[in-house]
Amino acid sequence: PDTRPPPGRPRLARCLRPGLPALAVVALAAAPACGDDGGGDAGGDAGTDVTATSESPATTSTTAPPTPEEEAEAVYLEFVEVVERLLTVDPDRNDAALARVAVDPVLADIRDGTTTQQAENQVWQLGDRTSHTIGEVTVTGNRVLLHDCLVENDVLIDQDDGRVVESTPLATRDLEVTIVMHDDGWAVSEVSTTSTFEGETSCEQ
Repeated sequence: PDTRPPPGRPRLARCLRPGLPALAVVALAAAPACGDDGGGDAGGDAGTDVTATSESPATTSTTAPPTPEEEAEAVYLEFVEVVERLLTVDPDRNDAALARVAVDPVLADIRDGTTTQQAENQVWQLGDRTSHTIGEVTVTGNRVLLHDCLVENDVLIDQDDGRVVESTPLATRDLEVTIVMHDDGWAVSEVSTTSTFEGETSCEQ
């Protein structure tokens, strides 16, 4: 397959959509239903006070701390959300959230792209098929490699007149994401395309 990025695009997969569930486990507890209090025509002797009590053993629950893989994946999902907002709504190169989840060289790439979009008054519009599937996550010391199978069919819009400047054919790209540990925790440092496939398909080929 052709692994070259499409012409005219920054190295970052410039329209990342957080179409995945958040990295969290939600526990649901059902409260027991309350029964009849013994009043009314229950067939018991009048004036007799009957009280039923039940004791349940005390329970405690503990939540294991997230693994490095889970922490890195959560940071990537936040990165995806921030990049989507910048490229589709508000192309601000100095966005504080971006500096929290990204470091150079990908940080510089995104800032360059948002500067160009802002100057030309253009934004990306997500396609109806754009989605992400997180694959293998590998931790080696203070470095994580994460694979994201990205399906995209986005368009670049001129905000002055709504004209479509660029239309992305439906394609699937296997992204290799490098996440590193820095002073404030995990942050995305590189996003590169390892394979590109026509249409919507699996990256496992």
